[in-house]
Amino acid sequence: MGRLVLPILSEYLGIFFNGIIVWSFLMALFFSVLMFFLGQKDKSIILTSLIMFISYYISGEWHWLIDDKSDVYLLWIAFDYITILFISLSHKLAKLKSNSAVKYIYFCLFINSMLFLGMHVDVIVNENTEPWWYWNLYSYGMILIDFSMAASLVIFRDFTGISKIFDKFHLDIVLKKKSKTSLKKTEKRLSQAMLQA
Repeated sequence: MGRLVLPILSEYLGIFFNGIIVWSFLMALFFSVLMFFLGQKDKSIILTSLIMFISYYISGEWHWLIDDKSDVYLLWIAFDYITILFISLSHKLAKLKSNSAVKYIYFCLFINSMLFLGMHVDVIVNENTEPWWYWNLYSYGMILIDFSMAASLVIFRDFTGISKIFDKFHLDIVLKKKSKTSLKKTEKRLSQAMLQA
């Protein structure tokens, strides 16, 4: 009896938490629009909140529409990467700079996709039906990450410091590219000088 009740209970809990998370992104959108009209002119947060709300709303609805439940984790991975792509493209088209909250969203969506991949491998590929610590990590991790993304959009920043790591990594890549470019220019000048001599 307990084994029959638990999946039904966890399914209803999933619907409940999905609804709260979608509502959280909607509230983040409303709050960012309000702050925009009160003088905090951050279009990046508005755009990201809108895309996150739409993504979570659609992925929650599509989850119940697919026939083959074995594809649900792969569907959610696809939604995470499509969401990252949409946020990135919309910022480029609107010529907006990604602030620390948006970088935090990128990071969290990537972590979400890795958690989905782990569940897909464990439950679908390995056909595991026995709960173990990863299932708890997945369940609590998803809730924590989703709410922290909504919170970062409300407070307009990354409260964990992840974006600083992104900035440093990006700066290292830019500096390496610049050093390679300047090295090539120096080599070209030397070769031209040697040919002229």
